[in-house]
Amino acid sequence: MRNRQADAAGLLAFFTDRLDLKTLSDDELEFLSFASESAVNDALSLQEQVSGIAGLIAQDRGQKDPGSGCLQGDNQAGLLWKIAGDVEVIARMMAISADADCERLTRATSQPESEQFRRISSAEHS
Repeated sequence: MRNRQADAAGLLAFFTDRLDLKTLSDDELEFLSFASESAVNDALSLQEQVSGIAGLIAQDRGQKDPGSGCLQGDNQAGLLWKIAGDVEVIARMMAISADADCERLTRATSQPESEQFRRISSAEHS
């Protein structure tokens, strides 16, 4: 616990380490499985932000005189730590989603065939 931070990734790790997916309802598992959609959106947004920052740095370095100078010294390290934290959150969200999907698949394949594919009779087909 001492090497964990109480940031988003640390909290996700803390709770998922203590959560038994087998105890969750099907609706709760479905909710968690949708975390991958949010993670994909977060990853695409982060990619756009990092690309924009890279463009600013490249432009700044290509000039004789300092340009904007926004990312100097400690600012660069801080930015990279922030990006690393965001990537970890995305990875943990994907892992949660994958684990929930795996549990859902396990449940679906362990049900008797009669429960998996129930035919609903109607007056039209009777």
